[in-house]
Amino acid sequence: MITGALVIIVVLGLVLGLGGFASSAVRHRSAGAGLDPRSVRRFFQYLILFALVIVFAVGAAELIGRLLGARPEGWEDNEYQLAQAWSFVVVGAPAAGLLGWYSFRQQRSETEEHASAWAAVYVTLMSLVALVAAAVSLQGVLRELLGELAFDADAAGALFVWGAVWFLHWAWARWLLADGRDGLHILGGSLVGLALAAGGAIYLLGSALDVLILRTAIIGSPALTLAEAGAVFASGAAVWAWYWLLHGARRPRETIWLTLVLLFGVGGGLVVGLVAGTMLLWSVLVWFLGEPATATAAHHFASAPTQLAALVIGAVLWWYHRTILGQVTGRPEVRRVYEYLVAGLALVASAAGVGTVVVALLEAVTPGVDIGMSMVNTLLAAVTLLLVGTPVWWLHWAMAQRAYVADPPSEASSPSRRVYLAVVLGVSAIAAIVALIMVAFTVIQDLIAGQLGLATLRSIRYGLGVLLAAAAVALYHAVLVRGERALSRATSSSTAVPRSVLLIGWSGADVTRDLGAPITAWRILDEEGPEWDPEALAAALDGHAGQDVVVVPGPDGPRAFAVDKSG
Repeated sequence: MITGALVIIVVLGLVLGLGGFASSAVRHRSAGAGLDPRSVRRFFQYLILFALVIVFAVGAAELIGRLLGARPEGWEDNEYQLAQAWSFVVVGAPAAGLLGWYSFRQQRSETEEHASAWAAVYVTLMSLVALVAAAVSLQGVLRELLGELAFDADAAGALFVWGAVWFLHWAWARWLLADGRDGLHILGGSLVGLALAAGGAIYLLGSALDVLILRTAIIGSPALTLAEAGAVFASGAAVWAWYWLLHGARRPRETIWLTLVLLFGVGGGLVVGLVAGTMLLWSVLVWFLGEPATATAAHHFASAPTQLAALVIGAVLWWYHRTILGQVTGRPEVRRVYEYLVAGLALVASAAGVGTVVVALLEAVTPGVDIGMSMVNTLLAAVTLLLVGTPVWWLHWAMAQRAYVADPPSEASSPSRRVYLAVVLGVSAIAAIVALIMVAFTVIQDLIAGQLGLATLRSIRYGLGVLLAAAAVALYHAVLVRGERALSRATSSSTAVPRSVLLIGWSGADVTRDLGAPITAWRILDEEGPEWDPEALAAALDGHAGQDVVVVPGPDGPRAFAVDKSG
């Protein structure tokens, strides 16, 4: 587990680092300076330091684990592992210490080294790698202590070493990135803690419900299973509390902060809850209305405790992160992102329900043997997807549409709405094309073989389901896009009316009735001045059709300026 997590983080870090390296090279090349040798030197300096720290930590964890009582399984393994651990420590400790001290000294004495992107990448990546390794090691220690009242010396040794490495790089990162570059470090650790805590909570709650409600036999010892789940949850909760509650939640609402809250918090919680709720509801409907594969409720609902736990935890994640976003007043772009994100996720479930209805109907009218789910169970799956996805989609889509009706120009120009419509149309088009190719292939194949008939219709039922669902989604949103473009052209081609007007002056009364444009009046309070002259105001707005306009008093009458409200 530790190795897999480390590999993922290392690969991600190298990708990000090489991307920054390439970007830096392009910037220097475009500036005519060529490739900066100092950037190349920093890349290899921190890459070597990264590798040396990992080598030292692996060897030190092995040796401390043995010191605490860990014993290898065989004599041959004992000699090999012991030699490897000592070589890692003897070589890695002094080399990593000297290179780390040299790098830290450079950062303290040279401004350019302190601001180096490679230094930021190193401390961020190394702290997250050590954090994951320490969290996994903590799980091992807690699992043995809670489940069997035993002591895992290997896990304890790894926890001691990786915890020390994490603490050192945590302090280093807080000092080095104190100028505002610590967003990836803090929010990356928050994401690690959130994933571990959410997964552990689902595991723990599901196992507890399995024991208490179904009373089925968990593989192995129930106490050990609950202890393992509790260990995962405890380690993740500790990481999440440290990174998010103490440091991340109060950060400025920058792009990376909103990405964590919207994409992983709101979106992740919603996906977990929708998937779990759909599976749980389908199991209930199949048991009472469909054709269960087993005659006993305990076997049929064997996955229900985990599904119920995932539904609860997903709802909690969604509610918590939605509450954070709910503190934003007005209608900023973040609120639009939330509404379109949730609407898009629920739209996927609704479209899948429509496609599954088509599959079930074709199964009912064509001959063949049901492989997997029966026709009744397939229809119940469609009903479940529609019951879960459609209300969620309609609730959030209706909020976005009400905002569009209230202020069409602002909402239509929103990047979130444009991206949402573009993604929905693009994904629908791709799905429709792929499904059409699959349908055409099957039909042509049966036609050539002389086997075209109802069996062919049954063979293409999944492709037809995807095709019809994608076509329905694309048609609905294409009509919306066409209407918005028509409105935009009508607005821009108007010869008399601006799109919006902001008046900044000493009055705003009795000037809006005959202009035909949405007007906002801001009254100047510091001093007194003349009221607006409707005829002069109309003359000032002439020639600004379809534009957003700000009007201010001038020495010779109102002065109108066209502005860009999108920023």
